[in-house]
Amino acid sequence: MFSTRLVLLAVAALATARPLGAQPRPVWSADLVTRKAAWTEVVQVGFSPDGRTLLAQTSTPRPIRPDPAPIDIAQDSMLWGFDAKDRKELFRLDAGAYRFPSQQVPLFAFVPGNRVLTSSGIVTLRDYRDGRSVSTRSKWNGEWIGVWAVGERGYFLVARDEGLGMLVRGTLPAGADDPAGWKETSPVRLVQPQPGAADPFVRRPGVVTAAVSPDGSRLVVHEEDSRGDNSALTYYGLKTERGLELAPIARADTPQAGPVSRLRFSPDGRVLASGGMDGKLKLWDAADPGWRWAARATVGGPDFMVTDIAFRPDGKLLAFTSPDRTKANVWLVDVPAGKVIGSFRAGREATAVAFSPDGKSLATGTHEGRLEVWDIEPVLAGRKGDK
Repeated sequence: MFSTRLVLLAVAALATARPLGAQPRPVWSADLVTRKAAWTEVVQVGFSPDGRTLLAQTSTPRPIRPDPAPIDIAQDSMLWGFDAKDRKELFRLDAGAYRFPSQQVPLFAFVPGNRVLTSSGIVTLRDYRDGRSVSTRSKWNGEWIGVWAVGERGYFLVARDEGLGMLVRGTLPAGADDPAGWKETSPVRLVQPQPGAADPFVRRPGVVTAAVSPDGSRLVVHEEDSRGDNSALTYYGLKTERGLELAPIARADTPQAGPVSRLRFSPDGRVLASGGMDGKLKLWDAADPGWRWAARATVGGPDFMVTDIAFRPDGKLLAFTSPDRTKANVWLVDVPAGKVIGSFRAGREATAVAFSPDGKSLATGTHEGRLEVWDIEPVLAGRKGDK
């Protein structure tokens, strides 16, 4: 996310401070700070399906070469595991380095059988209770845009390879002793404008972010040209009878007033949420979109950039975050109504969010490396932050 940091910091410096409303207190918190660079950002948080483990992934930037150092950046990634009940650290480990795409989430996805799939540079299957590596996929020198787990052993990877978006579908090994190992289709190119020269301080052309539906039957991709003049959401059906094929279903041109920063499907796959650099969150009908696609609801809150989106397991509530430094930066949305129903503040710049399996707790991560877990019932009951 280094490419957006310069823009965000400039905008944040212009923001006018505003008082907060009633503020909930975190149930517990932890500082995930390393001393490798000026910041250690939490880029993803997530509860295991049984609710017993809370994972957080952090990212610390470093130059790949001295010239031009501000442009050619890698991210050193760490994976942290916490006992969500006893509130103690289980492990911390080096998750590898990766070249940054514009929006680098999701980097991990939970798999049945106490496992998690992680994708920083090298894709690895781990035991989420202790971080132990179960099996490692062979390396592919692409820029990862996301990893999604589907079913018992299925997964999808989206990456950029020499500027072109690629989709891979695979089957996970059953365990460390599985002789079949990792099975994958050949990478399928995502239809998109030919990428031109990128503006390294703002965005990269081509596929920017993507989302795979929970059942693995659909893919939504946001792509841009090199100047950001042409932006679109393209909605595909995924056919797997003969390897992997893409079938275009719907398209939305210029989906946000600026680049799309996050995409998330609801747990039942019927709603797509998109967040933009404009600070707006949009809800899209993903069940029967029609070719000319239009959002059914738009909700505001932050002054700039949606950094993450998470649906509650029942799909009726979602949370989204922003790096707003002066007012609420966690927003709760009634999905059927398409309206903000609560907000509060987490740290200086909220960057990641996830619901617990029971939907009662919300984990947030921040740009300054802080992990917090919140009881959101008081917020939903009416003690809201500033909107």
